[in-house]
Amino acid sequence: MLFHNPQSAIRIPQSAFRISSDSWLLTPEFALLSVSVLLLSLLAFSRNFIWQDDVSLWSSVVEQSPRKARGYNMLGFSYMEKSAYEKALPYFFTALKLWPSYPETLVNLSRYHILKGLYDEAIRECRTALEKRPEYLDAHLNLGVAYLRKGFTDLAISEYQDALKIKPTYAEALNNLGLLYQIKGQYKEAVEYIRNALRINPDFPEAHFNLGEALSKTGLMDEAISAYRQAVILKPAYWEAQYNLANLYAVRKAYGEAISAYQSVLKITPRFSPAWNNLGNIYLIMNRIEDAKSSYEQALRYDPGNVQARNNLEMLMNKE
Repeated sequence: MLFHNPQSAIRIPQSAFRISSDSWLLTPEFALLSVSVLLLSLLAFSRNFIWQDDVSLWSSVVEQSPRKARGYNMLGFSYMEKSAYEKALPYFFTALKLWPSYPETLVNLSRYHILKGLYDEAIRECRTALEKRPEYLDAHLNLGVAYLRKGFTDLAISEYQDALKIKPTYAEALNNLGLLYQIKGQYKEAVEYIRNALRINPDFPEAHFNLGEALSKTGLMDEAISAYRQAVILKPAYWEAQYNLANLYAVRKAYGEAISAYQSVLKITPRFSPAWNNLGNIYLIMNRIEDAKSSYEQALRYDPGNVQARNNLEMLMNKE
């Protein structure tokens, strides 16, 4: 139900900093990982109840009760939790054969279709689920995602507003509304919604991340830094938050903290080329030329198409 880690569709900036060819200084331009990092994880899985969702458990249930849809739905859910999406699909189809318009299965299937970019199918499934169960929060949540992926931002907002009419304390819907208002460029509204989500659930790392982005867009850098720090405290492996935190440290000229944050990113995701490039830029500011050169080389090792890193390395070599 939460915004979680990015999927393959993440759009990652090539560089958070850029070296000026004229002045040999870093420009103050930076780019945070954007909301597109998280949108795919707005998706909700549906369980029939909270219980162990192990594949072996639900395989046993299916064997014992082969005519009951719930076991197939939960077995499909268990595979989805393990990112074994193709294995999940036939179990969802079997569940729907046994119980057409089974709301939980339709919502789970909608997640599969959104992950595959099949948004029209997901919209149809969520709408069918809502016809059967109008107050089904997970269906509203996923329908909002599908609308957003189709470019229907206002329809997505409407879905989350409907969800909040059903459950005003639905932190995920408040968080998602905040992201949608960011997309519309309404950053003050975004901050308000996300802060409301955090009042309900302070231990919501993705909401802290999103708050950091919204605050940075309104120029409240110190508050944005605090939000990203809290995201990392709650989720130490949250490299996207570490990366944005590093960029803000760099803009604040807190270079030691920036280096530490970039290094934390690279411990988690060592092939992330933009972090290597930005680390090189910081080393260059500090006149650590060999470290800068090594960092640019690493950036190009993992992404030969990183134009900023290539330009930075070439200019560095020309200056020697």
